[in-house]
Amino acid sequence: MRKKRAVKEGSPFEEEYILELIRDETCLQPGDKDQVKMLMKSLMFFGLITESVVLHGLISKVIVAGYESAELLSVEQERLLQEHPQINASFSGKIGHDEKSAEAYKKELNEWEN
Repeated sequence: MRKKRAVKEGSPFEEEYILELIRDETCLQPGDKDQVKMLMKSLMFFGLITESVVLHGLISKVIVAGYESAELLSVEQERLLQEHPQINASFSGKIGHDEKSAEAYKKELNEWEN
């Protein structure tokens, strides 16, 4: 487990730290999904079907957010790519999602939805 660093507001590392937090917080582990499924079953047992459906929808949104957060770039990275289009052309397959991660995302979301 990595040690979390403390970053002050206005620090040059603040944006990088926030992006890292977003990526970490939107990452679902298989155990997390199992716990949510158990909670949803418990809610349904007590007749709280609406709450169970809302919870299901929230987890779907977290799965989507986890996928999309992998594409987040800092302002500095965006500026660099705009100033040097040859970098973007050279790494076009490396920046963003590749086909394999897109398929894994679709599979994960489909498994959760069904």
